[in-house]
Amino acid sequence: MTEVFKKHHGQQPDSTTTTPGRFIDRVATWGVEVQRVTLLKANEPAISDHLATVIDVNLDILFQQSCSAMASPQLRKLTSGNPEAVQKYVSFLKTQFQQHKIIERGNKLREAMETGSFTNKHRQQLSILDKQITEILLGAEHQCSKRTDDRNPWSPELATAGSNQGQISNTGKAG
Repeated sequence: MTEVFKKHHGQQPDSTTTTPGRFIDRVATWGVEVQRVTLLKANEPAISDHLATVIDVNLDILFQQSCSAMASPQLRKLTSGNPEAVQKYVSFLKTQFQQHKIIERGNKLREAMETGSFTNKHRQQLSILDKQITEILLGAEHQCSKRTDDRNPWSPELATAGSNQGQISNTGKAG
């Protein structure tokens, strides 16, 4: 095991806390290529005297090139800010889950797993159940929301632009 700061930078930091001279928190690796390592000099969101240690590892090596690239999730049509749409969504899900016996089928598969009798046939049933649940969730979202899929993702720039637009609308001029 090798301490990441020593290996990557050739030395360890003076401190891993907000108090100088207290190198007490360590991260050690073995057989993992560390690309970057640093301390975050902020203690947010949790107030602590310990600084966060951040390491960047080569995921291709760590997972033997079997990991997918990181991607932003697709924007959702349904959000929790509309109680009426949420209630309609939950009601739709309950009906669909009862109609397709989702809970019962899931319980049978869990029982097979717990008793050690889980087979490839059960694995296929689990895959089918998973696909069906996904279809139900997406269908409920589509049916219960009036939002369009093509809204812009949130960003600080978009929030500022929206705020500025509100100021223009309220005052009749930029400001």
